Amino acid sequence: MIGGSARSLNKSDMEPMKFHEHPPTGPLALGIEAIWTLAMSAPIDAAADPIAPDGRSEIILHLGDPYEREDGPTRTLQSRALVAGQIDQPLYLRPTGKSAVVGFRIRPGCARAFVDVPQSDILNLTLDPHSLSAPLARTMQDVASRAASPEVAARALGEGLLRLMRPERVDVRVRYAARMLEHAEAPSQVTRIAHELGISTRHLERLFLDHVGLTPKVYQRIRRLRRALGILDSAEHSSLAHIAARAGYSDHSHFVRDCRAFSGCTPSQLAENEHPLTTALLRGVESHSPTERKQP
Repeated sequence: MIGGSARSLNKSDMEPMKFHEHPPTGPLALGIEAIWTLAMSAPIDAAADPIAPDGRSEIILHLGDPYEREDGPTRTLQSRALVAGQIDQPLYLRPTGKSAVVGFRIRPGCARAFVDVPQSDILNLTLDPHSLSAPLARTMQDVASRAASPEVAARALGEGLLRLMRPERVDVRVRYAARMLEHAEAPSQVTRIAHELGISTRHLERLFLDHVGLTPKVYQRIRRLRRALGILDSAEHSSLAHIAARAGYSDHSHFVRDCRAFSGCTPSQLAENEHPLTTALLRGVESHSPTERKQP
């Protein structure tokens, strides 16, 4: 973990975390995969939680004390309203007091429906929406000023995002490729998917960078790791080799290597340590992963 003077949380340090997640209803579901709220109180010297990539970007509103992002020795307090781009490395977030957070998880390939910038430009960044979209910034500011609770804010922000959403900006080829890659086990499937779409692998890569923020192969690796971590979190007394095989790895060493690269920890370290935010977000995103493949 980053931050030598910080300490890990335990039950006596904090109020029980309240994490709720549900899928959106109606037209908003075209661009938003899940809506979540989080409330927790933690000591100011709590350690940062490692957040592994999940292949999703998010729109986030802090109604309580914002989290602090740690990049090596550098600490940056997050904006109360922010757009979190894709990440391809571990993100360390530390609570600074009483959290009250609302998050909208964007479907892969749909980010430009809300923030019309090349998604590769905001890779590994968490940005104030004012730098990306004035209408989005105004909507989030208005919700934050009026909402009495995360639940109320979630409803109001959902209504605002529905008004702002521009589905015509979404490339259906990217959406199809992302769905197919959710459960792809071999990187070679990227070539097959491009062929199905009638475009070159390089063209698919450019589209993916523009609309998702990652290359198809990196996206596939991240989703495979998330499958494995989901199995690790839910399975009891399973060996790493068994978990790796179920997730689609050729052997457990590839699982361990990807876990280190994307989360900064080994699978065993993630399983043994208590990271409330890590666990909540992991369970949430995996519970809403697509389970079927659809044609473009």
